[in-house]
Amino acid sequence: LGFVMAAMPVPVYILFPLWLDRFEPEPWWLLALSFVWGAAVATFVALVFNTINVSLMTAATGSAGQTLGAVLSAPIVEEIAKGLALLLLFFWQRDEFDNVTDGIVYASMVGLGFAMTENVAYYGRAFAEGGGGAAGVLFFFRGLMSPFAHPLFTSMTGIGLGAARESDETWVKWLAPTAGLASAILLHSFWNLSAGLGAVFFGAYVSVMVPALIA
Repeated sequence: LGFVMAAMPVPVYILFPLWLDRFEPEPWWLLALSFVWGAAVATFVALVFNTINVSLMTAATGSAGQTLGAVLSAPIVEEIAKGLALLLLFFWQRDEFDNVTDGIVYASMVGLGFAMTENVAYYGRAFAEGGGGAAGVLFFFRGLMSPFAHPLFTSMTGIGLGAARESDETWVKWLAPTAGLASAILLHSFWNLSAGLGAVFFGAYVSVMVPALIA
């Protein structure tokens, strides 16, 4: 059930990066490969390293380990794992990674793949623990209110690499990808932190996440 709930809306979500890509469409197999990287490779790397980090943090801090894992470990591990796909495309498919738009498109595909696999676990756990009602509520928040969270975070890295591709300045080629990854991690960390603070989440959602997505 978790898989069905997570996978069912994905074709609709994919329409948005494809719309951004309409003027200079990227090869379908590169887009598919980006999605698969997010859904399989990045999620596996995140599972391994987040589990290790949370275990260490829990051993060191007790009950605060889970919160620290969400705010510190998850953003760093997951954005690096997703960003590696973009870095590989940046060097391997130079002719197909031309600009900032390409960076956003590839990043969105990676992020959508990651979010789908992550949601399988979230929805399945919610159904197992609270039944269909709990799974439905979670689907509303994750599947309808924030389906583009991971694509948005990773797009920061894509924008940085795209800016590096467009520039002839050496300092931009080094600084832009670094700043992009840092922005992805900070945005992801802020999102996870606000989600753990209850009512604060909605303020962060409206004042930060929605404007960032629109921009």
